[in-house]
Amino acid sequence: MFVEEPTYKEEQIGIHWISGNVAPEDHPDQVATVYARNTALSEDNYHAYYFADQLQELAKPLLEGKDYIKEAEFHVQGRSSGAKWTGEEPVEEYIEQGEYDIIVDINLNEDLSDEVYVEQVCDLIRTISNCGLLTRLDIWDQPDEWIFRAYADDGALADHPEDVLNTIQANRSLRESMDDYEAWKAEHQTQSAEGNEG
Repeated sequence: MFVEEPTYKEEQIGIHWISGNVAPEDHPDQVATVYARNTALSEDNYHAYYFADQLQELAKPLLEGKDYIKEAEFHVQGRSSGAKWTGEEPVEEYIEQGEYDIIVDINLNEDLSDEVYVEQVCDLIRTISNCGLLTRLDIWDQPDEWIFRAYADDGALADHPEDVLNTIQANRSLRESMDDYEAWKAEHQTQSAEGNEG
């Protein structure tokens, strides 16, 4: 069943396509994105649900002994694919095809120096880059405020801490700019509302 209104489009060249989020009626929490067009192309990312538990069990031990991690959560996300997975295949075959991402949300301790965060991020990249799993790190220094996001398969990044530092500082600067904009927008909306009342 569609969990929201799908998008439908007719191209001038005669191609019609539809895209939307769907979920099985008996598992409404298992939302997947489907895409189909009148050329017989059909893709979805539901297949990740078949292998999610096994992939998480393979990934979780990678963070053992990382005492600087405050909290970690694992999510498996499928990449859009036309392959017809059934869940009966060996997980090794699924890993080899690379049609998934393991998203690891990692909360680090708050209010540490950027240098300490760089050391911790580089350590995580070194550990995860050699595991053979497609893993994206989303690293947070405060609730709802991430400082680093990248695929960990590029282990060479850990050998360039200056690049990690630049990324952390750029993300923090972007976050501060967005906060300033939201504050400015709220202030001007208030002033506008007060002006309309007058």
